[in-house]
Amino acid sequence: TWGYYIQLQSFRGSKMKLGLMLVIFIIICCGVYQSSAINLQGNQKAESQTEILYKQVQSQQMKRSRKASLIPFQFELKKGLYKSFVKMNLIDPQNSDITTFLRRSFSVVDSNMFVTNFVLHAIVESMELGAISKVDVESFDSAVQAILSFQDKNSNQGVPIYNFWEQAKEKGFWSASPQNLNMLVNIFPTLPKQLAPLMHKFGLDIFMVVKKIAKAFRIPCDVDDSSVNLSLGRLLHLHKDKFPKSYKRWTRQNTDYVTYFNAIKKYAYLSLIHI
Repeated sequence: TWGYYIQLQSFRGSKMKLGLMLVIFIIICCGVYQSSAINLQGNQKAESQTEILYKQVQSQQMKRSRKASLIPFQFELKKGLYKSFVKMNLIDPQNSDITTFLRRSFSVVDSNMFVTNFVLHAIVESMELGAISKVDVESFDSAVQAILSFQDKNSNQGVPIYNFWEQAKEKGFWSASPQNLNMLVNIFPTLPKQLAPLMHKFGLDIFMVVKKIAKAFRIPCDVDDSSVNLSLGRLLHLHKDKFPKSYKRWTRQNTDYVTYFNAIKKYAYLSLIHI
């Protein structure tokens, strides 16, 4: 009798354990399903948000070119580039509302290749992740064409050396020339030194040295701008089936890599100057 009772209890215990394991298994499955559903919804929302951001970014692409002018007052635009802005860090000792307003409100439309290059990188990477369903190829080609116009005019044709801004010739040499910033600097008067304390009080010290700052705009080509162009070329090579026009144009204009890397050795790595 005792043996039968022990076997019965053991059987009942086994059934309870089995039932408990089954319940735990069901709970785990429900949790995994719920987690997958949440992740799926999250991914769908993320993709939807990326599409929205892509449309917003596309609305900031310059659709046509125009010259900078005072009358009528307008900033230079270059077709294909994405808008970026130069802002001045105006701040007075008290961080007053006046300088806060000027700092937030005043900006100058800029035309540089650096920002547009990174926008294209972001678009391609979003496309690779499936976050953008369709890329505007015509818009993309227009941006690549604009970037290629920043190639250094002092170098031989085909050398992939680039400048942040487009270049203008001065004293027989091509150097960066941001037209919108130059226009504002040229019309700004040279202020008398007696105004310096007043300008400092309102956080406007920068306007005392505007003419001197303009010289800093004439920057040479650098590794940053040139290397992001090479990175763009790599992306175009990986996706030449999607952007055949941009790929052909880019490879046709960037050919002399030996000269490019020799320039890096010469100017960037001074420790190798005797090699």
